[in-house]
Amino acid sequence: MNRTLTGIITTTLTAAALAGCGSTHSQHPAATPSPAPPAKASASRVTKASVTEYASGAISGNTALAGHLSIPLDWTGPVATSGVFTTTGGPRKGEHHVFVTAAGDLAAVITSVTGRKPDLLSQSTCATVYTTTVQYTVDGIDSTRVFAGASGHGTATVTFQGDMPKKNGACDTASSATPPAATATAEFASTTTLRLASKTPAQAQASPAPAPSATGPTPTTTGTTAG
Repeated sequence: MNRTLTGIITTTLTAAALAGCGSTHSQHPAATPSPAPPAKASASRVTKASVTEYASGAISGNTALAGHLSIPLDWTGPVATSGVFTTTGGPRKGEHHVFVTAAGDLAAVITSVTGRKPDLLSQSTCATVYTTTVQYTVDGIDSTRVFAGASGHGTATVTFQGDMPKKNGACDTASSATPPAATATAEFASTTTLRLASKTPAQAQASPAPAPSATGPTPTTTGTTAG
């Protein structure tokens, strides 16, 4: 996992005085340089107030029954983008996870995992819901691009639903039981409170143009310059 340290990049503007030279004929005086504006943080690394980012997506059928889920996600909020949520096994406290998006990777460290008991919705169809809720903190060091240097925390929920088979006349809700693919769905939803260190693409595009140079116009000389 890349560990690119991010920080605050500042740009300082300075003004240069223009020196005049002697002339036997008239010379326009050098313009007095304007005071240099105060140093300001670069637009790409400005600490922001906390914002809320949402991600959600769902799959169904055989893809929902795969051993490792891969769920396309839509991200909404200050960073409007798309991505994919993937699993490589059951989540564990202290584990690192990376949400891969088109705008950059959002890295997180899992702080708690809660798995609810199967919720039987129907005795006749054996429709059952399995829910796992994960809380995490944002890892700005391992995050990239628009998420680089971010901080915050969030909650993600993965929900699986399907019509479970019956065993000895009762619904079999054991984790080893498999529902028909036609009834299987898997959903992901997360809410992340972020403090971004980077401007979002929309904010960066809307940034004002850089201030003009503080250096005054080049003086114009007429006639012959004295040697």
